[in-house]
Amino acid sequence: MSTTEVSGSSRQAFLATLAAAAGALFVWYDFFLFVALGGLVGARFLPEGGGGFGFALAAVAAGLIMRPVGALLFGRIADKRGRRRALLASLLVMGLSTLVLGLLPTRAQIGMAAPVLLIGLRLVQGLALGGAPSAGLVYVAEIAPPKQRGLYTGLIQAAGTAGLALAIGAAIAAHTALGDKAFEGWGWRIPFLVSALLLALWAWLRLRLPESPVREVETTKPLAESLASGASLKRLFPALFGVAIGPAVVAQGGQLYALSFLQDVLHVDPAAAQSLILPALAAGAPFFVLFGWLSDKIGRKWLVMAGCGLFAIAVIPLFSMLIAAANPSLTRAQANARVQLVADPKDCSVLFDPTDRIVFKRSCDIARDFLVRAGIPYKVERAYPRQMAGVQVGDCATCYVDSFRGARLSVRGFQAESDDFSRRMGSVLAHQRYPASAPTILIDKPKVMAILFALVALAAMSGGPAGAMLAEMFPARVRGLSVSLTSQLAQGWFGGLLAASAFAIVATTGNLAFGMLYAVFFAALTVIVGAINLAETRAVDIGA
Repeated sequence: MSTTEVSGSSRQAFLATLAAAAGALFVWYDFFLFVALGGLVGARFLPEGGGGFGFALAAVAAGLIMRPVGALLFGRIADKRGRRRALLASLLVMGLSTLVLGLLPTRAQIGMAAPVLLIGLRLVQGLALGGAPSAGLVYVAEIAPPKQRGLYTGLIQAAGTAGLALAIGAAIAAHTALGDKAFEGWGWRIPFLVSALLLALWAWLRLRLPESPVREVETTKPLAESLASGASLKRLFPALFGVAIGPAVVAQGGQLYALSFLQDVLHVDPAAAQSLILPALAAGAPFFVLFGWLSDKIGRKWLVMAGCGLFAIAVIPLFSMLIAAANPSLTRAQANARVQLVADPKDCSVLFDPTDRIVFKRSCDIARDFLVRAGIPYKVERAYPRQMAGVQVGDCATCYVDSFRGARLSVRGFQAESDDFSRRMGSVLAHQRYPASAPTILIDKPKVMAILFALVALAAMSGGPAGAMLAEMFPARVRGLSVSLTSQLAQGWFGGLLAASAFAIVATTGNLAFGMLYAVFFAALTVIVGAINLAETRAVDIGA
């Protein structure tokens, strides 16, 4: 197949890219909308005695689990039945499940059926998310002019950032228009229902889409045999660890986790945090297209490596600067009265909890869990063996707070002790002028937005060319399956575990910025694996 045949006309390429970008934007809007409104939605559906935000995280985790499954399903459809058909099927599944979610009765209306249905819908959404963006990416890569493949696929990569910005903007707009009471009562449903409009837009654009000219061979091999074929297997692991994982953790860390860090670690008011990251996302999204275009000129490999490498070097200093700019009161309090956790290392476990539902009952773990959730940096001082953990705030003689051991306590007894420990810690921290939340008036807004923009720009540098490079690494007969599986393993599992891993690292080190060591490790791993094992792909004929 000639390069001219593969690329099709410029008009076809433009319409294909526009439609696929709209589809990707729609999918990511749906996914990020649940994250943006997670605590509020969870509070409407959670079982009795649970926490709204924790239940929302559990629902998000359910979706993440299904993404590689969706990649296998829709990737296989793309290779056997056509890229356009896989894209349409996955988007319809996502759109209809999100529309149903917006109409779903709450627990107060239908009891325990509500959380069960919610988790079921998140599983369906995760399945669809596993196929839609990758199907669109492969489709655009195959129909784009060969010398502009990075530019066109950069639009698909930008859709994730634009989807997050749109979800945040929709939540802010609905909240502002309706007010607190109406928004919390029923108005939170409106942004979900708006997704029906996006679905209609995409369906209109879809009617103008041709099928990919590359998708000529319908393999009859079983799924396992297709995936394990020599041409694919030799490239699957280098593609995962040398191209996909780095940009995935860079994007998660610089965008979604950065928002969570502002809200849940630095305790910036959620509305203020969203208003700070929204301009950075809007300004940074076009850079995915810019770096995709640049990869058409100078090559993709070293742009991906440069983005991941710069992120690995700069992200911890950037997060340290973000702490000082977003919550200067915390920085001042820490300078005047440092917090020390006094604990026997054997009493401390790894606080890794991807569902936010595990109750840690060792005295060290209880103290660390409180400090991390309160956004309090601390140093660890070794205690005597079997000594119960405690927290010292500054040099004040009366500012030492004993933790407690909860292993043998009843649920009610543990809660009572936990409440008492939180009360005593809150009193001591307030005495030493530690802020309970970040005062909005003191936030250095221009500096915070500049830092957030830098993080998004690094995500664009690594992610903008990565989509085209992935598509160029696999033969046409297994491209849909291979790209989908590689992307969703990277984004759904490795990227999806970033927040839980960051919490565990912060709890171990006491340094709020060190949570990004997880992302640093995988970004650096991508640089090493990619630099050693991968060749430049810009000139590859993807019709082969």
